Amino acid sequence: MAGRETYLVQFVAGTRPLAEASLLQACPHAQISWADESALTFEVSPALPTAEALPFANNVFRVVSRVRRTDLDASVRRLAEHARSARFPPVRGGFRVMAHIDGALVAMEPGAKSALETVIARRTSSRVVSRGSVQEFWVIGRSGSTDLVLGERLSRSKRSKSKGALSAELCAMLVAASRPHPQDVFCDPFAGSGALPAARLAYPVKRIVCSDRDLDRSPLPRDLFRDARVDIRVDDARRLTLDDGSVDAIVTDPPWGEHEAIEDYDTFAREVATELARLLHPRRGRLVLLSSRRVEQAWQQALASADMVEGQDLGVLINGHPATVIMRRRRRN
Repeated sequence: MAGRETYLVQFVAGTRPLAEASLLQACPHAQISWADESALTFEVSPALPTAEALPFANNVFRVVSRVRRTDLDASVRRLAEHARSARFPPVRGGFRVMAHIDGALVAMEPGAKSALETVIARRTSSRVVSRGSVQEFWVIGRSGSTDLVLGERLSRSKRSKSKGALSAELCAMLVAASRPHPQDVFCDPFAGSGALPAARLAYPVKRIVCSDRDLDRSPLPRDLFRDARVDIRVDDARRLTLDDGSVDAIVTDPPWGEHEAIEDYDTFAREVATELARLLHPRRGRLVLLSSRRVEQAWQQALASADMVEGQDLGVLINGHPATVIMRRRRRN
């Protein structure tokens, strides 16, 4: 469509339902044209300024050109021909070209790669640089797609991840699933390293409650301490020191019962579910809970007993492990 840009996004494998929902949360007018379990393409207007606009994504590429995928080197040569009339961004400090085919970085035949680099150098008035922080152009092929894409990789700030914590990209997906609102009081009662509350700071918010029984021993992100909207509490999720109906959105990743000493997981889930239902606002309250598939049934039954209804469940893979994103609301009286 005229005036619309096409992008290719790579995300955490096995989280496609969350990725699509997150994209539409960030870009309501985006039109998804293709997707597999770890990537999608979409069209949108206006153009995205940086990859920060899509916090759920591992990588974001503006599609510069595309051709029908056949033999890699023949396809790269055709990309070079098409790229002669493509629109390129201003490039300062050089660029490099790499090929990411079916999930892995691969080598291109030197002649084909050189032909593509020559076109990009002419179109950007820049030069090839092998090392350092420079503009990257990726040749991307996906096993489920018939196209080979030349993409301009959009810039993004470096992200850190605490040992054992959810990735920033997955946290962004879970937060987006709660449909963030600027007037939300947000709570994570199993905050751990603070990854989910930190992800919520990417959206306007009234207040964030970052709570965990062992929070005094957790290395929280500095942004949480610096922001006056963040309320840090050392609380047990079964007995939270918050008023009834005072929370609009809860997004949390409770213990999966694999490494933690929880003798009776069914009882634990019931006690936590009852407390979460107490906290949620009777009309606005939303819950997004990440559970391993192994203990999903315990959460399903516990949330039903706590009068949490009108939900949706999304099956995902977390580091190769089956999991479920459980979304619920309080029953409206």
